[in-house]
Amino acid sequence: MDLAGGRIQRQFPQVIQRINQWKSSQLSDNDAKSLIYRSFIMGELDAPERLAGIVHQHYFNPPHEEFAPRTLWSLQNAYTEAFKELAPQPQYKALASLDTIFGGIIPPAIDAEILSAQD
Repeated sequence: MDLAGGRIQRQFPQVIQRINQWKSSQLSDNDAKSLIYRSFIMGELDAPERLAGIVHQHYFNPPHEEFAPRTLWSLQNAYTEAFKELAPQPQYKALASLDTIFGGIIPPAIDAEILSAQD
């Protein structure tokens, strides 16, 4: 457990930096729609297509005020909010596949396998 805790602690500054990059990366509405479409319809995401509309809804009408800005951070949160409708294992797969959408940036719910692979 200490080993995993140490890995997470070492990665924490990078995670914060990546989140800040997401927050400062503005998206046009067309770019956001394109990413949502591509991720679900073109099969770049390991998640059911039925969630595309939910991601769209959460991005363009966010349930939380802090996700109102049109940024990568808000879009990533729209995905994770929609994924809450999935059972644990499909949710895990969907979250892990966000890597293909966000250019190698994994959400803060860090996967131990990914951290191990980076060592």
